Amino acid sequence: MIHDELTADVEMVSLTEENMIAIHADDVVLEREAEGKRIVWPDGYDYETAFEQEHYPEDIWKEAEAEWYAMPEADREQMMDLLDFELKEFFPSPIEILKADLSPFDALWVVLAFASAFKIGSGVIGEA
Repeated sequence: MIHDELTADVEMVSLTEENMIAIHADDVVLEREAEGKRIVWPDGYDYETAFEQEHYPEDIWKEAEAEWYAMPEADREQMMDLLDFELKEFFPSPIEILKADLSPFDALWVVLAFASAFKIGSGVIGEA
């Protein structure tokens, strides 16, 4: 699970191996909780707020890291590419949002607004 803190700033979403290990750490947490094991979190963190190495109990992070690096490199890259693609679909860039929402008619209005502002600012309007 990717936490809200990780994806809060759309422009700053950048998938790293640490993010992938954190996803595995979440899975380790869920497995241990299902087994009824007690998890001792660093102060101020829990399953909902942890998203970096220092937010997880050391043993959980080490297990998740070992699982991640036990996978062949090609599989790790494929998982990162897939998740990166899903993130981009879920969190499109601001440019992609503008492209989808603006029509050529909107562009015409922007050009006319700039032209009017330029004329007013340069003093062309009002001189006759």
